[in-house]
Amino acid sequence: MVQEINAGSSEGVALEKLALRTDSDFLKKTVWQLVTSIRAGAPMNSALQSIVITLNEFQSRSIKNFAAELNMWILIYLLVAAAMPTIGITFMVILSAIGGSDITPDTIVQTIGLAFVIQIVLIGLIGSRAPRGYST
Repeated sequence: MVQEINAGSSEGVALEKLALRTDSDFLKKTVWQLVTSIRAGAPMNSALQSIVITLNEFQSRSIKNFAAELNMWILIYLLVAAAMPTIGITFMVILSAIGGSDITPDTIVQTIGLAFVIQIVLIGLIGSRAPRGYST
């Protein structure tokens, strides 16, 4: 865009080309709002303030939604990471005492390994759900 303006193109035309090239919806909206302000002769500071307010509200909403969703994921993570392996091993010990079957060290290691794998998957899932920038 800067190269186009330096080459003699007007700011409005250079901004329009930028809006058509970009994949970001927020950048498109921002650029079109700036183009409209330039064409109308409106002051740029009011247009930029409006854009900043809109983006801040979106970011705040995204963070609040993620925080609400994160509470559920924390509960699931705690169940998988702490409660299920502990309760599972406890039940296996009780059932082996009653039923006469043996619990081998391999069984305990497999239970802990499975819980560890599920934890890694949950952490990856939670990380992928976190709000990222303004690309949507």
